[in-house]
Amino acid sequence: MTFSRILVNIDPLDHEHPALDQAVALAARMQSAITIVDVLPEVPDRARPFVTERVEQELVDHRWQLLQAISDARGGGRFGTSVLRGSPAISLVQEVQRGGYDLLIRAHGRTGD
Repeated sequence: MTFSRILVNIDPLDHEHPALDQAVALAARMQSAITIVDVLPEVPDRARPFVTERVEQELVDHRWQLLQAISDARGGGRFGTSVLRGSPAISLVQEVQRGGYDLLIRAHGRTGD
């Protein structure tokens, strides 16, 4: 079995990313492309008065910068990075379908996933 495109969902606020490190090793053996993503839920309607579009964009930008730093620490330009929006399950499935990924790895240290 080979994988040409791997999607790795991590929480960039975690300090360690062992699943990402394993994905990087697997990708190196298989010459696969990796995209590292975070999924940021949509702002609930009841919070909308407090979370302006500008604040929301700053949050997305901050998460993307964290993903970039994690990518840079593992070789930089070899990885794509993206912040997806919405329900994690739905957003990840849509991204797998849109991007034609062969493997999805989802790892969140705080939740034990």
